[in-house]
Amino acid sequence: TEAWQLQDLRNTLTSRAQQALRFVASRGSDWLVSDGQNLWKVGSSGETSDYTDKVRSRGELQGMGSDGSSYLLAWNQANSTAFSQMKSDGTWQDLSLRLNDRRIRSIHGLAGRYVIASEERFTNSPSLPKTWTLTRWQEGSNPETINLPTGASSFVPGCTVDGYGGSVCASAGALLPLNGEWYLLAGEAETRTRDGKASQT
Repeated sequence: TEAWQLQDLRNTLTSRAQQALRFVASRGSDWLVSDGQNLWKVGSSGETSDYTDKVRSRGELQGMGSDGSSYLLAWNQANSTAFSQMKSDGTWQDLSLRLNDRRIRSIHGLAGRYVIASEERFTNSPSLPKTWTLTRWQEGSNPETINLPTGASSFVPGCTVDGYGGSVCASAGALLPLNGEWYLLAGEAETRTRDGKASQT
């Protein structure tokens, strides 16, 4: 394979105001990049197009992904997440797809199908971590929740300490696209009491 040729595009991404790029997605022929407020398309030769004016009214960007042909973008709107799609011909379409009371963790696509990982915005119990779920969607169909395998924790990775000195810690959970397939990385959660007694949940 040929060595990659790196190109500095900092001067072509206008109006960044020292903001770091938070989201990058590629469909092979080009990329979308964003700092959460501004959006650019970067072509295969490094040419850039500023799409910020087209998306400014949709809200703050939460995430984006590609199925190899189109892009799916998620926008924060109050307590819900709205979605829009950038088609292969460059046209934009706002979708009826919505996820309520969720925050986007990742978006991955493959041949017209998308899998969206999201987590709770709020938790009903301060002593328990937030939970995360996987949602499958493709154009023309309703979103479907994907059940996690038996033994896989639905808690967001990290540790939560309750008011009694105990804790709940969950290992990493993520969806990994690789060679045209999706692989789920998920582990168990460990509950530890105040006196140090641990158990797997």
